[in-house]
Amino acid sequence: MIELLRFSNYRKGANFERLVKRLFEAAGATVFRCAGSKPLDLVVIWPNGVTDFVECKSYSNLWSTDIKKVAAIAADMNRKVIFANKEGSSILYRIIGPDGIEGIWEMPEDVD
Repeated sequence: MIELLRFSNYRKGANFERLVKRLFEAAGATVFRCAGSKPLDLVVIWPNGVTDFVECKSYSNLWSTDIKKVAAIAADMNRKVIFANKEGSSILYRIIGPDGIEGIWEMPEDVD
């Protein structure tokens, strides 16, 4: 039963990562999904050469530990990281720097 729950949670997270990937691609980016237990889920490369790193969480109730983990990654990389998570029928994107949240924006998940 526990293995089934883990698989279900993995599938939910992977599907959310694929959704976020498609949304960035629809905005014109080339996106690579880092499957497995990597520190970040997506690498986003924009046409102008700018690269963004994205951590995705399919749940809406974020913990401060989630934000702190991404902030630590941002500090290690000396750059900002985008944290995407589901909020109702939208996706909330947070810009995370070494000191925590620096900006937030929200988009519906059915953007074409």
